[in-house]
Amino acid sequence: MPMSATGGQFPDERELGELALMRSTAEEEEPSTELRDALVALVALLEPQLDELAGELTDLYREVSPRYAEVPADGIFAGTKAVLRVWADGVKSGRLPTSADRAAIERYVERWTATLLPLELIARSFQIGARRVVALAQNVADDLRLGAPTLLALQDRAWQWATLNMAVVGDVQRTQQVAAARRDGALRAALIAQLRGGRSTPEELADVAALLGLDPEHGYVAVVGTPDTAGLAEAGLRRSGATTALRVVHAVVDGRLFALAPGEPRLGPGVVESPIGVGRRRAIAEAHLSFAEAEHAERTAAAFGIAGLVDLEMLAPLPMVTSTERLAEYAATRRFAPLDALGRPGIDVERTVLAFFEHDQSIDATARVLHVHRNTVRHRLGRFRDLTGLDIAHTDELVTAWWLLRHREAQRAPAPTGDGA
Repeated sequence: MPMSATGGQFPDERELGELALMRSTAEEEEPSTELRDALVALVALLEPQLDELAGELTDLYREVSPRYAEVPADGIFAGTKAVLRVWADGVKSGRLPTSADRAAIERYVERWTATLLPLELIARSFQIGARRVVALAQNVADDLRLGAPTLLALQDRAWQWATLNMAVVGDVQRTQQVAAARRDGALRAALIAQLRGGRSTPEELADVAALLGLDPEHGYVAVVGTPDTAGLAEAGLRRSGATTALRVVHAVVDGRLFALAPGEPRLGPGVVESPIGVGRRRAIAEAHLSFAEAEHAERTAAAFGIAGLVDLEMLAPLPMVTSTERLAEYAATRRFAPLDALGRPGIDVERTVLAFFEHDQSIDATARVLHVHRNTVRHRLGRFRDLTGLDIAHTDELVTAWWLLRHREAQRAPAPTGDGA
């Protein structure tokens, strides 16, 4: 147990309570002349020992943590002495730490991060240093006639500076984490874009796989999401698409989600309201083919208002509608110009034929869903044949009519935004 303040040692718990008000006043107001004189005397005694103290702390740090032993001692010494110098100047004035002090300490912390020491270890070093300084003050308290209030004020100042140092470490650490996350995200986006391009050499593919943590021997499923699904689906896809040994590699670029999943991604019903395209499982060298399939599936599903995870097989035959743009546009222009010229009646004819296809060519079902008479359905089907030249009683022309009408439907749907990774 420490001796009482009357014995020149650090105050005990009872005395700490009695001095609480005095401590609060010392923190909030300028120090008294007596306190400032005492602090000046203390620092004057310690300043010639800064080199020795920095050396002791350097040895202590290297003893406490083996990681410090991996860093040159002169670098630790220089940084430790620099912070002690800032601390000594602050304590000598009796003032609390300022923004200028914070900026100075931040510069030292940033330099120390280049040593590859964990920032948590640097913060711990500040605590050790503060305790060592307080212990030294206790040793000379009798010589300098430092009473309990002065020792208590010194302890407060020491821990305020240690707290500042640790706060600076925390800020630098958060800044570095954010910067690292951004760098990592940019790197992942660039590497995934390289895989999507499909033009990498075997050597480049090996480098990309290593940087992304991909297993070249394992097949991956490409995943592509629309802008409003990226945030909602990302966490679920990371969980469901991972395996016990491999993780999902993903990048969000311009709000769109691009990923490679080693497992089979799953999402519960209603999680997203837009489509997420999924390609077939392929080796890393063929990832571009899986991405192409995923993007085609996403584009097709978006055109027809289909939400959730989709692939080309489950959408069949709709992907055929969105894969032959030029031919469909040419045929539609020639076939549907007379229909379009009718305006609203032409739209009614088109809606009727689409409903007729969707209800397995049942006139009764089509009439019910459109709330019209059966004869109206027959009349409109005849008008469609007359205007387009497509007789849906014949299989080939029925397939052509279905394809062209679906293509027109897809053209009216908004396309997924964003320009990829």
